Amino acid sequence: MGRPLYLEPRLGPRLQALLHSPGFLHMLTDALGSPLNVLVPDRIAENLDRFRSVYRRHHLSGQVFFAHKTSRSSALLRRLAATDAGVDVASLGELQHALGAGFVSDRIVATGPKNPEFLWLAARTGVTVGVDSLGELDQLAALVGKHALPRARVLLRLSAFEAVGVRVLSRRSRFGSPIRELHTLLETVERHSDTVELTGVAYHLDTTSLTEKAMALECCLTVLEECRSRGLRPRAVDIGGGFGVNYLADQEQWEHYTTQLTEAVLGRRPPLTWQGHGYGLRSEAGTLPGTLGLYPAHRPVAGERYLDELLAQPAASLGGRPLAALLLEHLYDLHIEPGRALVDQCGITLAKVLEVRDSGAGGDLLVRLAMKADDMALEEHGVLMDPVVIPKDGTGVPADAEPVGVHLFGTLCLETDMITRRTVFLPRRPEPGDLVAFANTADRMGLSMATAEMWVERWERRQQRYAVGREERFTVIADVVEHITADRADKPLVLDLGCGPGSLAARLARRLPDAEIVAVDMDPLLLELARTQHGSAARYVEAVVGEPGWIQALGLDRPLDAAVSTTGLHYLTPDVLRHTYEQLAALLRPGGVLVNGDHLAPEGSPEAAGLVAHIGRRQAERQQVFAHEDWDSWWAAVADEPELTDLLAERRRRQPRNGTKTGTGPGLPLSAHVRLLRQAGFTHAGPVWQYGNSYVVVATR
Repeated sequence: MGRPLYLEPRLGPRLQALLHSPGFLHMLTDALGSPLNVLVPDRIAENLDRFRSVYRRHHLSGQVFFAHKTSRSSALLRRLAATDAGVDVASLGELQHALGAGFVSDRIVATGPKNPEFLWLAARTGVTVGVDSLGELDQLAALVGKHALPRARVLLRLSAFEAVGVRVLSRRSRFGSPIRELHTLLETVERHSDTVELTGVAYHLDTTSLTEKAMALECCLTVLEECRSRGLRPRAVDIGGGFGVNYLADQEQWEHYTTQLTEAVLGRRPPLTWQGHGYGLRSEAGTLPGTLGLYPAHRPVAGERYLDELLAQPAASLGGRPLAALLLEHLYDLHIEPGRALVDQCGITLAKVLEVRDSGAGGDLLVRLAMKADDMALEEHGVLMDPVVIPKDGTGVPADAEPVGVHLFGTLCLETDMITRRTVFLPRRPEPGDLVAFANTADRMGLSMATAEMWVERWERRQQRYAVGREERFTVIADVVEHITADRADKPLVLDLGCGPGSLAARLARRLPDAEIVAVDMDPLLLELARTQHGSAARYVEAVVGEPGWIQALGLDRPLDAAVSTTGLHYLTPDVLRHTYEQLAALLRPGGVLVNGDHLAPEGSPEAAGLVAHIGRRQAERQQVFAHEDWDSWWAAVADEPELTDLLAERRRRQPRNGTKTGTGPGLPLSAHVRLLRQAGFTHAGPVWQYGNSYVVVATR
């Protein structure tokens, strides 16, 4: 294998203590499932104090606003709310989350593009608004005037800075107004003086360059002086974030790895990635066009040290004085918006090893983890560092262990579901049942348990509106599965079709604790709710029931004892439904059952159908289910939840693909389902429970 190219993570005392508690970590994942995010909220308060120490060293005042987009964790946000920190919000959902976590308006700044709802709530609650354009300033002033609100505090966010006397430009930014428009901006502020109050200026630069950021801060100090000459009284500069994180323990390892990666791309050494991926580099005639698209994982000057160095930079156009001295002399406040730097060392992500196999011909090992690439998005963030293996027996690395190269895959039946494309070097071969711990992942964690619990509870209440007798229907389905598996010597295998957020899977797991449940759905958002809230109930699979390849995605290793569904099959068209029934018949063992609980289209005369509908409606009224939110209201509320923003965007992106073969409404009547089931190879099919047009239909293989 040659010399292993390790990228060892930098571990603070708190994370070291966690990783040195193997029994505790295995107990957590056994109880709560894999992957599991473990947070250390107190660490974010410690990181805040490190930034505050720089303020104290330079005798500066101002606010540290946490960039909310970095982490959707309610635990971290609540911990910060208990300090004197502020929060930077960039969406309506983030603003609502911050207010709910306990932040008052004068500790919140609203930045980024703003839709009307976001701008309205910002104005209504009195948070400071970072204004990106003249149009946004006019819109905010109109809102305040129309509703007779108190004057809105604003920061003018600027861009396209240029140094005085030397041709140095800051890089382009889509945030903020070009500084050449300053005169017009200030005239607009003066025109709206009855509705807006200018409290300062700001910038956002996506760069690690100290020179560019120092030049932007220097220009902002000049702008503040111009504002004062016009009788305005701004007193703050918000310099945004971008302070960085040092993820790795060893600079030499990082430099050696990046050097060897270029050698591999050029073909001068064996590949270091899956299928020769170059992370932005490619080989052309012995050259390397392109740019390395990786986060600089070893950054000795990061976080509060970066801020300290920035403040020590001289302001060439202002007598060469340090920027910190100029801020202090003019009694200006300095605001910053750190993101990653505030959640540094705040958490780890644990994943259980499911499978380890050789790739053949003496190649690297293939390791499948109980997680998906999206759970942590290492590739999306461009952060490379080694995970830590935590053996299932709690032992350390044996003296005779040899290092191995591995490729880490997720549970999806997709070639792209790679935890990282990099060949990861580990000090020993992992085994199924071991844990793999990824350090310092608080900025890449998915959905929090508290948020998942809230939305699943709202889903459960909402579904009562549409399924009268829903709980009894669940019970009947469990009765059938329990009966059909009662005499089985081995562990029952059950497939939940269209599982949604895990409602049926969770109830079956409680009723049949020894059963192995595989739950499949096409909705990434609902699946993430299920994994987070009911992670131990089932193995969740993302696939579109009825589309090519969905059976293979299930990863079944033996025949099914039962396939179950509640309101998960009526969207299939008749042709797709017939084929799906045939596939399920082939998957079930002899004597196995398909149990489908759903609303079916009425049969018989219109009068009979009307009577059935009337009975269901009267029962629903007695149970007051119409007081619950409806389908559209639930999804509209989800759109405002910051922790679900990315999942909702992915759901919307996939909807055209997932909707190509689906219908709507109750679909076919009972007689049509029975006919299709018998044609598919089931020996018996018929209802075992009915309330109105809600049925439980059982088909026996």
